Amino acid sequence: MPTVVCFIGKIMYEKYTGSKDFSFGWQSSINGAKIFVMHFPLRGEAVVRIRELRKIAQAAHA
Repeated sequence: MPTVVCFIGKIMYEKYTGSKDFSFGWQSSINGAKIFVMHFPLRGEAVVRIRELRKIAQAAHA
């Protein structure tokens, strides 16, 4: 069982949950796993994704 699950891009998370009512970042846990939705790698500045990946790494090691 993973401690953290990361969805890359909002479309993947929308397909998984069937809902469009969410924002990037932490979501409600699923079966005890922390859920994070990060920006798709081809959109926006890389600094945004680096910041998101650091948050995910911190949560995985907590």
